[in-house]
Amino acid sequence: MTVDYREINKVAPNIASLMDTLGREIKTYHRVLDLANAFFSIPIAEESQDQFAFTWGGRQWTSQVLPQGYVHTPTYGRNLVACDLADWRNPDDVNLYHYIDDLLLTSDSLEAVGQAADSLTAYLQQEGWALNPQKVQGLGLSVKFLGVVSSGETEVLPSAVIDKVQVFQVTTTLKQLQEFLGMLGYWCSFIPHLAQLLRPLYRLSKKGQLWDWGKTEQDAFPQAKLAVKQAQALGIFDPTLPAEFDVHITEDGFGWGLWECQSSVCTPMGIWSQVWHGAEER
Repeated sequence: MTVDYREINKVAPNIASLMDTLGREIKTYHRVLDLANAFFSIPIAEESQDQFAFTWGGRQWTSQVLPQGYVHTPTYGRNLVACDLADWRNPDDVNLYHYIDDLLLTSDSLEAVGQAADSLTAYLQQEGWALNPQKVQGLGLSVKFLGVVSSGETEVLPSAVIDKVQVFQVTTTLKQLQEFLGMLGYWCSFIPHLAQLLRPLYRLSKKGQLWDWGKTEQDAFPQAKLAVKQAQALGIFDPTLPAEFDVHITEDGFGWGLWECQSSVCTPMGIWSQVWHGAEER
């Protein structure tokens, strides 16, 4: 059986677009809250518990709360949290962002963020949600949300990602190569020309491609690692400032970069690159 999700995909927000929106709306000061055991705080109706029954150790068991591995658990969890958040009175000068059990408060006022965080914490506890104090971040300029470090009004590639890429050994198998490419793909908006740099490695990872690690691949590997090491922080677009839109086209592909300039300093707002595919290569 084949399920056609194309119509759903047309209206479903792209995660990269959502992160771009967050990047444009992020403020100066931040606070991140994390719900503790969020899924296990959601009870399953007694008449539905038999659907989650399993046998282990010669005995039959069932879940009374949403289990971690159930395919719809994140959806149910996210929707229930969103319903409760809709009834919280969000201050006008504070933005609230929510992803499943992660919450980000951001504002240009440190005091406003602190007051909103205290208010939201009390409200969530009143609604039956517990917070994980070990994962609370801020108040301050720099926090990590959805894998991206928000530092003031900029977004920064996490140092843990950079370090992990730098210590990655030269790949000798397809699985290792796929792991390396998987680490880099999400961060393309921080790294100019990344798609072109990785083209020899992507070509080698194609289905049915014989493993032939040669000089081209050997050169591309450290070049990609260096590009990650040199990745710049992304700023927030200000329509009142002059901007430069840079487009580059090579025999390997194309890309663009949006830069905003003040005096002699230019800050990237967003970067993207893509290689030619199929007939495009001709």
